[in-house]
Amino acid sequence: MPMGETHALVVGISNYKNLGRANHAHKTYDMKQLTCAAMGALRFHDWLTKVYNNPNAPLGYNKLLLSLSDEEVQALSAEGRKVNALKPETHVVRKALLEWWRACSTSPDNVAILYLAGHGVRVDAFEDRNIALLYDFADDDLVFSFSIDVNSLFRGMNGATFAIKQFFFIDTCRLDVDLFSGEHYGQGLTVPFNFKGPEKRIAPKFMSTIPGDEALGEPVKGSVFSQCLLSALNGSAVLGGSTGESVVTIASLKTGLEKEMNNFCQDEGINQMLSFEGTDRSAVFHVQERPNQNQLRESICTPKAILRKRTELPENFVQPCDTRLTEKVLNPLSNGELDTIMEDIDPSEDLNLMDVSERASVIVRGRKHTFELEQMEEYLGMGDNVSWWWWSIRLKCSNAALALIESVTYQLHRTFHVPSEKLESEADRERHFSIERTGYGEFAITARIKITGEKEIELKHWLQLHDENGDRCED
Repeated sequence: MPMGETHALVVGISNYKNLGRANHAHKTYDMKQLTCAAMGALRFHDWLTKVYNNPNAPLGYNKLLLSLSDEEVQALSAEGRKVNALKPETHVVRKALLEWWRACSTSPDNVAILYLAGHGVRVDAFEDRNIALLYDFADDDLVFSFSIDVNSLFRGMNGATFAIKQFFFIDTCRLDVDLFSGEHYGQGLTVPFNFKGPEKRIAPKFMSTIPGDEALGEPVKGSVFSQCLLSALNGSAVLGGSTGESVVTIASLKTGLEKEMNNFCQDEGINQMLSFEGTDRSAVFHVQERPNQNQLRESICTPKAILRKRTELPENFVQPCDTRLTEKVLNPLSNGELDTIMEDIDPSEDLNLMDVSERASVIVRGRKHTFELEQMEEYLGMGDNVSWWWWSIRLKCSNAALALIESVTYQLHRTFHVPSEKLESEADRERHFSIERTGYGEFAITARIKITGEKEIELKHWLQLHDENGDRCED
């Protein structure tokens, strides 16, 4: 059963009420109408509604506020689509923010998602305080009162009963504060906050550009940020095999989004850099749907991770319950195929690996360096009577030791779709040669570490999976 709900608020503004109006009585700082921000927000909301999946926190509150440009309306009309959404006027956004805030505050097991797209400015250099401008920006002399105070809102989303996992996607410009120095034209919207306890949130902020810079976009297609975000969510940020369940984590989304934006900007000859703040953990953001579970054998999660079809496979057939199973395992087995697999796999093989060496030291040029395997895991919940986990393994060592490594090759169980993976790039080194997978069983992992000019070091680690109560995966 789900333990919480995901609550999302998506706001996208391309068409502003007061921008571009001749002789407008209030300051607008020569800002122009946009043609891509609202489309990007709409596409993200579509993804949330149709694709987003969190077994522990299915989608609950899911509000879209939108102000489309004429060009965006025409493009959607050509798709045969008419979007009905409230305009993000300040009083409408205030109500929606409070609704979202209340929904997120009902349980720590909830997940909060906020997506803001449109014009934005940085109004305080010392605190790096950013505001997102709303549809009726500059409706009176307190021009910045028609905005959302992003920093204050972030602080207000903290509390003992609030969602632990929170994701903020801010697709706005962050113009240099010097443009607005010495001017105090109102405060942006926020939410109530008085929590003084410890910061326990996993709350990353993905911002489309760095302080002092503009966020760019393609008319009608969407902003650079929104296009690259969706590409990452649907591809480069996804971890796992094509034959099973895959996940998007904070770390993989950050890496994937950076890669997509770098490639986009290179291809288009523009400059825009992702800004990431908050927690760079490997907590799961999205779980891709698995294939029909009728295709999979009945699984029993024990340290031996036996995978069998009761009427065909003997009790001692050892098989790690991972999502990336070989085609031979996923498809019905003939007797001949079963005999071949049973000859290849020694049922006791994995049990011998329980006596593992997880740490080793070497002396290089007179200095001792220690290497250790470190595991992270997260219980994803039940699906079709199967418990699912995300897990990662990384190399724990000093930066000096890390610099000595030429490559790390991980050996997983032979039933993985890709049972051996060699890591040797600088990006791999920056991530401490980590690998990530999803699955539902325990087994032994071997890591062969090649030290430049030295012999290989071999480390082994028994993957241990625990449920939400901290109990080991058991039959």
